Amino acid sequence: MHILIPTAISVLVPAVFLYLVRRLDLYASGSIGSVLLCMVGGLAAFPVSFVLNTGSYRFLAVGMGSAAAILAVKTVVAPVVEEVSKSALVTWYSRRPEFTYFVDGAIYGFAAGTAFAIVENLFYLQRANDLLAMSVNRSFSSSLMHGSASALVGVAVGR
Repeated sequence: MHILIPTAISVLVPAVFLYLVRRLDLYASGSIGSVLLCMVGGLAAFPVSFVLNTGSYRFLAVGMGSAAAILAVKTVVAPVVEEVSKSALVTWYSRRPEFTYFVDGAIYGFAAGTAFAIVENLFYLQRANDLLAMSVNRSFSSSLMHGSASALVGVAVGR
């Protein structure tokens, strides 16, 4: 029971943000199917990013030591790997005829980033000491960051 509330927060808060962004789409140009497709891309991006980030850490740790390698991965490698992997499907989808307006890119990018953030939240929740604090902090910070960063990429490819 003690994991239920933090898990609900980790999933529902980002999902509500996505719902609000989708609901505020004044142009209503993007379909819900397209949003769900881009969410699948965001879900798939997490394991890809995890493998690439872990591999990068192991490679770098050999030459620069553990502490420096973790710093390099957190500040240089992971941001690039995660943004590219989260935005890959959105970039591909932007070339399809259903993609009609740059706002579509923002919504689809936000969907991919939000799905990624939900999986990442659940991943970190498994390793947290204070489950409630972790779920609240990540839901209101990292979830918005992942969604917003991917939305910006979506706008860029949508233009």
